[in-house]
Amino acid sequence: TIRLGYANCRICRCVDAGCAPPACFVMASGDSAGGRLPSCAACGQATRVVRRISFVDCPGHAELMATMISGASVFDAGLLVAASNVPCPSPQAAAHVAALAVAGAPLAGKIALVQSK
Repeated sequence: TIRLGYANCRICRCVDAGCAPPACFVMASGDSAGGRLPSCAACGQATRVVRRISFVDCPGHAELMATMISGASVFDAGLLVAASNVPCPSPQAAAHVAALAVAGAPLAGKIALVQSK
């Protein structure tokens, strides 16, 4: 597919400083600034947004690279997930890494090898 997938979520934390992690965190869907936030699952108090996260499924098709590059300017970081059954980096993966580097997003690397049985 060449469709661009996109979703948002908000990570909220209990307003009670005595409420201990990780139970003090709860997720809220969407990106609505005025939307209702969930209560703390541990103590029932109100929560506040501490982090907004966007998930972008951006295939490496040339038709979508302009969209990805324009969006990369607002990324704080990126996570590249590539198929383990093809040579890496694929041309698409290399293009995405280059776009993130140009946008100034921090780049970190981790490779997990998948072994066949």
